[in-house]
Amino acid sequence: MKRAPCPPKAVRELTAKLDSLSQEHGKRQLAAREKQMSQRYHKIKFFERRKLERRIRDDLQYVLFFPPAEKYVSVIKDPGELEGEARAKLEAERKRLRGMAWARRAEEAMVNEADEGAGLLGPLPDPLDHDAPEAIAEEQDDFFLQDTASEADSDAPAPMPWLPPSSARLSQRLRRPLMWPAGLLPTHLMTARPMAGASMRPCAIRRPHSTAHVMALCQCPIARGLGPEKGVGMGAPGGSAAEAVADVSNEQEDVVAAGGC
Repeated sequence: MKRAPCPPKAVRELTAKLDSLSQEHGKRQLAAREKQMSQRYHKIKFFERRKLERRIRDDLQYVLFFPPAEKYVSVIKDPGELEGEARAKLEAERKRLRGMAWARRAEEAMVNEADEGAGLLGPLPDPLDHDAPEAIAEEQDDFFLQDTASEADSDAPAPMPWLPPSSARLSQRLRRPLMWPAGLLPTHLMTARPMAGASMRPCAIRRPHSTAHVMALCQCPIARGLGPEKGVGMGAPGGSAAEAVADVSNEQEDVVAAGGC
């Protein structure tokens, strides 16, 4: 059966696709051939490269370390243009000069190796140089000037850092007498209640249960019923702590004898 003819647009599209595939196939074939040739001649190229590097290095050393007292023979001149005898003579002369150049290079290398640490030690003073002591004196003066400047900077007052209070200062603060203001006696130290068969008093003092209570009573004149102007305590200027404790003990005995708390 005969097929129907393709439209021109489809023909153009298929032709362009065929051309692109042909180009892609040619590129892949070229890459495969390059890889094959590279693997085949890799060893030969490696050895030739090493030979050329060695030859260039020898020619460069020949130019750099050529003996200055000898007549220079060009290393670029091709001896193939000369005849047999002249060519042999040129090769022999080059060989002799190359040997002298290599000997000079080895000698300079030994000198440089011997002087390797000379730069670290610094230049030695010349015994005929009369300005050397003055230079040393100037260096010493500069050194002392730097020390003076550093001392001046160190004399400047440094800012004082904040420090917490020491244990001695804290203990000194805790040892200060505790003075209760008038009318602010703690309730656990003073209780007001009426007493039958006895004269009414504004308050009755309980028996203190510890030395701390006694000391608190000694420091507060209101608890003793004496008033601020007659109080005698550790913080008051009128008496000592022993007298205050004795007064409180006497008052406690009076309260107990009267039938108080």
